[in-house]
Amino acid sequence: ADVTHRKLLQKRLVLSERMAATGQLAASIAHEINSPLQAITITLSTMKKAAKNSPDLSEGIDLLRGAFASISDTVKNLLDLNRPGMDEKRSIDTNDILRKTVALVKAQLRQNKIRVSMELEKGLPLINVSTQHVGQVFLNIINNAIDAITGEARSNTDYNRDAEGGIIKISSMMENSMITVKIEDTGSGIREKDIERIFKPFFSTKKGTGMGIGLSICRTIIEETGGTLTASNFSDKKGSVFTVKFPPQKD
Repeated sequence: ADVTHRKLLQKRLVLSERMAATGQLAASIAHEINSPLQAITITLSTMKKAAKNSPDLSEGIDLLRGAFASISDTVKNLLDLNRPGMDEKRSIDTNDILRKTVALVKAQLRQNKIRVSMELEKGLPLINVSTQHVGQVFLNIINNAIDAITGEARSNTDYNRDAEGGIIKISSMMENSMITVKIEDTGSGIREKDIERIFKPFFSTKKGTGMGIGLSICRTIIEETGGTLTASNFSDKKGSVFTVKFPPQKD
C-alpha cells in the first residue's frame, strides 16, 4: 500500500510538472499565433472595403474572416486556461470553464460528427479552484466521452461512424447546495465491474499510453476542492454520465 501511495505521489508530481510545462508551451504558441493573426485580420478588413463592388470576392473574404475569428477564439481559450497563475486557486465561474474547454475540442467534435448540448444554469455561485486543474479534469472527461462514442468498443451492428456521430450533453445546476456538472455521452457505457475501478491509479481500458491525466488524478483534484467525482451508466447501458460536484465558494 505504501509503495502504491508513493507511486501515486510521484505520478502526481510528474503530472504537475507536465501540466505547468504544457501550459507554458500553449501560452507561448498562442502568443506566436496571435500577432500574425491580428495582421491578417486587419488586412482582410482592408480587402473587404476594396472589394465592395465584387460580391463574390466580398463573400470569400467574409468566409476567411469567419475562419480566422474561429482560430482567434481558440487561441484566446488556450491563453485563458493556461496563462501563468491559472494553477493557483481563484474564484471562477464553472460555466465559463466548461464553455472554454468545449471550444478547445470543437474541431475534434466536428470531425467525429459529435454534437454537444449545453444546458448551463445561470447565476451559479462561484467556486474556489485552480482553473487549469479543473479545466484539465473537464477536458479529460470530454475526451473520454469522445472515445466512448467513436472508439473500438462501439459495435458495428448498432453504430455507423460515417452515418451518425453522437451526443455529449453537458449540464450545470445547483443540487443539494452543491454546484453540479454532469457530462453525459451516447457511447458504449462502462462495464459494471469497472465503474469504480476506472478511478484506481494506473487503471485504463484504453490501448496505448494516451495523454490524459487519468481519472484517478481527476478524482483527487476534485476531492481536494471539497467536491466529488462519480460515474454511472444509464439504465439501458447506452452511454455513461460523469458527475462532478463542487462546494460553492465561502463568502
